[in-house]
Amino acid sequence: MASPFFGNYYCLIPGTSLAFVAISKNAVTYLKKVALFQTTREWVTSDRQAHHLIGYDMTSPYLVPVDRMDAFEAQHGARRRFAVWRDPVRRIESTYALFCLQGEPRTYFHLLALDDRPTFERFLQVARWEWSKPDPLDQDEHLRRQVDYVDPAALHDVVALPRLNDYLAGHGLSAPVPRANQSTAAFRVEDPAHVAEIKERYAADYSIEVTVQ
Repeated sequence: MASPFFGNYYCLIPGTSLAFVAISKNAVTYLKKVALFQTTREWVTSDRQAHHLIGYDMTSPYLVPVDRMDAFEAQHGARRRFAVWRDPVRRIESTYALFCLQGEPRTYFHLLALDDRPTFERFLQVARWEWSKPDPLDQDEHLRRQVDYVDPAALHDVVALPRLNDYLAGHGLSAPVPRANQSTAAFRVEDPAHVAEIKERYAADYSIEVTVQ
């Protein structure tokens, strides 16, 4: 049985009423660092350490599976639930740039020889295979649709990625560093057929109402 911690969880931000859905390639690493900063007042520089310190299962004081959030709030008080929305084409570009062009370590992509600067078409072949899996929890979390992490109707806010820091500031939060886990390799999908394919695959994500933009 697939673990609910393959992405379908809220991460609490201590000292606030906020809880965000951890959606891969949607500022999740940065937000985890923000959550840790609220606890320690020290900024974690390592992306891997941030994920390790937050944890990966229900022993973490930060994590609540999405299907247990109602029960958690009944016991501990309501949270303002939000997710960061990212244009799916930009999200795919960033995944390809980070793991395939920059070679950011990721065992799964390494086993598929995607960390040796493959063509974008080769990367899409793997993406198509992932998309073909009927259960979203079996798909790589960087390629899973945003709607498959959480029902948007369960959220109070859906924040466009460029507005994230403004949103956090509006809730009294600031961080020493404005972003994390950002791909530095310049890459854009140029082929109109590829753009159309991605937009078709992620049509449900484009239908999400972005409330903070």
